[in-house]
Amino acid sequence: MKRPARISPAPPAFPEPSSVDAVFRGVVVKGARIGRQLGYPTANMAVPEHPPVPSGVYAVWFTDASGRRFAGVASLGVRPTVEADGKMLLETHLFDFCGDLYGQVCEVTFCHLIRPELKFGSLAELRAQIERDAVMAKSVLSGTASMMPFDLSL
Repeated sequence: MKRPARISPAPPAFPEPSSVDAVFRGVVVKGARIGRQLGYPTANMAVPEHPPVPSGVYAVWFTDASGRRFAGVASLGVRPTVEADGKMLLETHLFDFCGDLYGQVCEVTFCHLIRPELKFGSLAELRAQIERDAVMAKSVLSGTASMMPFDLSL
């Protein structure tokens, strides 16, 4: 008689999102519009040599110049999928936002680190991961993150 195989759960590729408490204030600048092409337009901000948090993807709150607040997902890093030697940039996709922020001084409050910055093999892979990141960010910001599986599979 065969015994059933015992399957142990694999450890997650990265830990659960971790809490962060940092704020960055900067001017929204024009970017290469790659996020827009992927269906995730971003508000881009140049960052100093020593940013307030390590590179990675974060669940954030974004406050525009008029004080309106939006939930979002932000990537802080050098964008290795689209540039070989990219400059450090903060790219924030705002949920439920339509408008122009260019030239405005805005504030990004980093709430939770979702994952480290990664290089993807294609823009299609990057887009799929951004979609998962957005779902996780919405979950974290709404307080339901414990109900979401953490999945980085492509």
